[in-house]
Amino acid sequence: MDLDASMERQPRLSGTGGRILVQSLIGHGVDHVFCVPGESHLPVLDALYDVRDRVRLLTCRHEGGAANMAEAYGS
Repeated sequence: MDLDASMERQPRLSGTGGRILVQSLIGHGVDHVFCVPGESHLPVLDALYDVRDRVRLLTCRHEGGAANMAEAYGS
């Protein structure tokens, strides 16, 4: 398959890396995000804030707790 042809069929994403990530999550049907907020991914948190009516952000105090919550929600 021609790579250029397959890329033309995909929707075009634009913006910062955080916005592109959030657009991809929405495109995959994600409606909840579990995270431990931190300075290293502020652009993602900003992008999630912009779509807070479509994606619910649940903050946790520990990565293990966030992983357990996400696994339980996904089951």
